[in-house]
Amino acid sequence: MSIGLVVFDMAGTTVFDDGHVNRAFRDAAEEFALAVSKEAVDALMGFSKREAITEIVAANTGRRDDSSLIDSIYERFVDLMVEHYMSNPEVREIPGASGVFRTLRSMGIRVGLDTGFPRRIAEALVNRLGWQVGRDIDALVAGDDLAKGRPAPLMIQKIMSDLGVASSSAVAKVGDTLVDVLEGRNAGCGLVVGVTSGSCDRAQLEEAGPDHILESVADLPALLRTMGAVYHIQA
Repeated sequence: MSIGLVVFDMAGTTVFDDGHVNRAFRDAAEEFALAVSKEAVDALMGFSKREAITEIVAANTGRRDDSSLIDSIYERFVDLMVEHYMSNPEVREIPGASGVFRTLRSMGIRVGLDTGFPRRIAEALVNRLGWQVGRDIDALVAGDDLAKGRPAPLMIQKIMSDLGVASSSAVAKVGDTLVDVLEGRNAGCGLVVGVTSGSCDRAQLEEAGPDHILESVADLPALLRTMGAVYHIQA
């Protein structure tokens, strides 16, 4: 197998998540008198955040068309997450993530990030971590950049197009949620890897059927070397 591009999720996969994403969903909803459990939010992890909030509103009101309420909760969620990523001292990468990016790029493998976060949150996060497109990663696609988010394959396809990767069989998708795994499958990725560093444990990830499950992205280069799944793409 030849892999020329790895697309990583962000929170829970390459970025440490202390449960703040879940809490921000609940806090934003509760400010508008909507009740939502931690477990209900966990089930929505990986989806675009507007879609997740639409589901929260529908579960409480029976309506998916209350755009005013959905927009209000969404904007509050975004504000909470941007504030967290800009100022909380606990914000950090998953141990070894930056090193994995460097290793993969030194092996000739492009590195992309895709996320259910809207661009405002995604850019606040990569800026806080000091990750730069063209230096540390090769592409970043956010949840509001395209018409449909995960598990649709559009974000992976966008990264492939931007980086000149023609075949999805040369792409690996890595993420911590069932939605990440489904996105990889829907995109026809040649390798789909789940990691247990985020919102799903091994048993939960196994339900979606990834090719491999790792404890951390730090284990990915060794897996690729073991599989012989590397090749160089000329810049």
